[in-house]
Amino acid sequence: MIDLYFSSIGLATTLSMVSANYSGYFLLDSPLFFPFDRSDRYWYYQAIRVVVGTSSTYTFYGSSREISLRAFLYYDSFDPSNPSQNLYDYYKFELGMTFRFDDSLQAENTYVLVVAAYYPENIGSFSLTVSGLLSIEMTPITPSTSQPIPTTGK
Repeated sequence: MIDLYFSSIGLATTLSMVSANYSGYFLLDSPLFFPFDRSDRYWYYQAIRVVVGTSSTYTFYGSSREISLRAFLYYDSFDPSNPSQNLYDYYKFELGMTFRFDDSLQAENTYVLVVAAYYPENIGSFSLTVSGLLSIEMTPITPSTSQPIPTTGK
């Protein structure tokens, strides 16, 4: 934890930097979605609800030893059958096994981070760290869909 000190007219405020960690994995029976920016295949994904304690910029870092990753950030909810709905931001990286990005989040809002395996049938584990001010909660979720999703990759 890193403490930041701010002073204004003789009053001092301490804000603590914190990190939250999450570990996940993709298996051959993991859920699938069809990314809005691709038309050639379905991707395995995990959806993680992110709630922050204060409005600020947060750093997201993901890594894997086995698979190439992509990250999509949604406002409020994620519908795997309609992946462009509620899209807050997305991150295209050179194909690699890590990602890092910063995004400004508001304390009153709920976000859903979708971590996806870039290649079909690419299985393995990944880890995720989110860093920022005060508190960060990450909870895996199973999103509801407005349309059926296939059970096997393209």
